[in-house]
Amino acid sequence: MTDLRRTRVTSSLGPSSVLTRVDTSSCRLVVENTVSKGNVAELVAGREILVGADTGAGLQIEDPTVSREHAKFTRTDGGARIVDLGSTNGTFYERSRVTDIVVPFGSTVMVGRARVKVVPHETEVQTEPSDAANFGALVGRDMRMRQMFSLLADVAPTDATVVIEGETGTGKELVASALHEYSERKTKPFVVFDCSAVPHDLVESSLFGHIKGSFTGATANRQGAFKRAHGGTIFLDEIGELPLDLQPKLLRAIESRTIQMVGGDGYERVDVRVVAATNRNLKQEVRAGRFREDLYYRLAVVRIVLPSLRERSDDIELLVEHFLRQDLSEGQVPLKVDPGSWAALRDYPWPGNVRELKNLAMRARSLSRGQDMVKLQDFIQRDEVSDFVGLKKAGDTPAPVELGEAAVDVVAAVTRALDLSNGLSFRDAKTAVIEAFERQYLQDLIGQAEGNISRAAQQAQMDRKHLRELLKKNGLWQGEANS
Repeated sequence: MTDLRRTRVTSSLGPSSVLTRVDTSSCRLVVENTVSKGNVAELVAGREILVGADTGAGLQIEDPTVSREHAKFTRTDGGARIVDLGSTNGTFYERSRVTDIVVPFGSTVMVGRARVKVVPHETEVQTEPSDAANFGALVGRDMRMRQMFSLLADVAPTDATVVIEGETGTGKELVASALHEYSERKTKPFVVFDCSAVPHDLVESSLFGHIKGSFTGATANRQGAFKRAHGGTIFLDEIGELPLDLQPKLLRAIESRTIQMVGGDGYERVDVRVVAATNRNLKQEVRAGRFREDLYYRLAVVRIVLPSLRERSDDIELLVEHFLRQDLSEGQVPLKVDPGSWAALRDYPWPGNVRELKNLAMRARSLSRGQDMVKLQDFIQRDEVSDFVGLKKAGDTPAPVELGEAAVDVVAAVTRALDLSNGLSFRDAKTAVIEAFERQYLQDLIGQAEGNISRAAQQAQMDRKHLRELLKKNGLWQGEANS
């Protein structure tokens, strides 16, 4: 069995999937403040690093609050062990003074007044594409999809935690389901928990359960999602929406594989595999302070970023044929598609991604009224994409704003969001509109600023660093030349 306990993959916007491994034998200790900011020490398995003000320390920190021999750090699987050496001002983790503790990757430890972060190494390797055009319910011939199929085949039999990122409708839950289906846990429960669908004050109870009388309305003991998934897989959908104050409790549950019910006085062991999904970029959420870095590294042992349908438009014909064959009664012939449809479908921006394409295929099958062959573009809401662009016609009042190419996505996303017949949930429709708006706004903003990040940030009234990250996310970052 392939050991992928510290494996992550990124496969979003590049020409191919990228497999990124987190090195299990070493990590870095990085000083984040004081005059020693930027000092780094390599922490290798089997060796310890002395941290202190002494010039002979493995990680020297020049600060009056740091003792000469303040603490020693030792590499552990998934983090570092820290032993305070009787320092004057102490070593702190999570605002508590510690003498001997093991912390996970991404943790920040206070050594006196100095912040020291434990950061894992990540190395990228290419994955060979699978020969198959499917994995479980996932379908695709695109190179990135077949690379992902190959990775999933290796990861599924392990208990590695997985984070799946991607736009709404790209198939994140199908990936999670396939991981469970091809694992040794496939006969055990697959429990889905949507972090965005539960009120804040009920998330902890819904995840870990509660004891009767522990809060108003708790009229009986109740098992949480972790307990219901015992022996199987828990899928934490929209993990980016999990409140920041509850993230340490989730980290503790994943690290220790134990849970404490709300109102309970003890911990109970659970055996679960954790798979999480989000339509956000979690690394950006970490940088923005909305997601804990230690929880990110614990979840993202394997990280998969699903490409949008726009990025793999050559798969459209394969997907449509797959959807039209689904759930046919015995002897029923699949609906035939006019060959002229494919070019129109490839040109459409698909704000709802594969989910929207499936809805289109199902709508065509339901409304074809016995036709042997249909033009699928006729079943796109509001017909052709060109109708959305706002092109000037004879007799029309000139538009006050000339819409750029990316505005097709914006207008189409709004149109789709307001069309309740397409099956999009409120959250999915809202997300698609926001993502399309963000791409267009940033493109126009950086163009007007002639590539000058500082000028663009001032105009948008946002932090320059945050703007740069948004530009990178949307493929608009051109490097440091005009920063």
